[in-house]
Amino acid sequence: MFDLSLQDNIPTIIDKLTDLEKTQLPFALSAALNDTAFEARKAVVDHVGDVFTIRGEWSGGFRVEKATKSNPVAGLGSLHDSLALHSEGGTLRAKSSSGRFVPTLAARQGGVFSGKIQKGLKPRALMRKISSARKPKKRGKGRADPKPFLLNNLPGGGSGIFIRSGASRLPIVRLFSIKDEVKIDRKFNFEAVAERVAATRLRENFISRLDRALTTAKGGEIKSSYVAALKASPSGTGGFAPSTLSQITR
Repeated sequence: MFDLSLQDNIPTIIDKLTDLEKTQLPFALSAALNDTAFEARKAVVDHVGDVFTIRGEWSGGFRVEKATKSNPVAGLGSLHDSLALHSEGGTLRAKSSSGRFVPTLAARQGGVFSGKIQKGLKPRALMRKISSARKPKKRGKGRADPKPFLLNNLPGGGSGIFIRSGASRLPIVRLFSIKDEVKIDRKFNFEAVAERVAATRLRENFISRLDRALTTAKGGEIKSSYVAALKASPSGTGGFAPSTLSQITR
């Protein structure tokens, strides 16, 4: 899992608040960070579909770790470590000695990249067939139904799962390449998407939450001409320093 934590330095606004107004600051800041983090999660989930081919319903397992009054940091991350590689680029290594199986179009429904792996052609099922395979018996003048088989030391390295495309010995079709590692290019700009949300929404969310906190404060409403002026000011002004996003390592 990887996290992006939203933090913001707002000394200019804090310095202009009265002591009474500052009593509502911890709630307003933590609530604003959480509001912004959930907005960022939605934006990131929407961005996933622009970058990856989504087969079925999938949200990436993105979750928000909420900020609190004592810890004004909201985290946004995914349960899938592989997404960090797509964000940073790197190498995806096999989790076992069996290697990492990379499907070809021949293994996908419709022979297209967006197609799911065809029923009965998933790596585990194919490897079971290969490990239990016996010498096929001829059926009449033709051959038995084609069975998957493994070829090692292929040109370029690695192995592959193949199957004959018909009753004849040739041609054969590669279903999967088996590699020790796969290079992942950087294409999922997670940080840029979340940064854009923070830059455009955190100030507004904070002012809104601060105004609400002052209005509903225990002991009665706290009137603030300064917060009223902030609400009326154009987006991007009012004393907010540029928002920052600190990436937490896995």
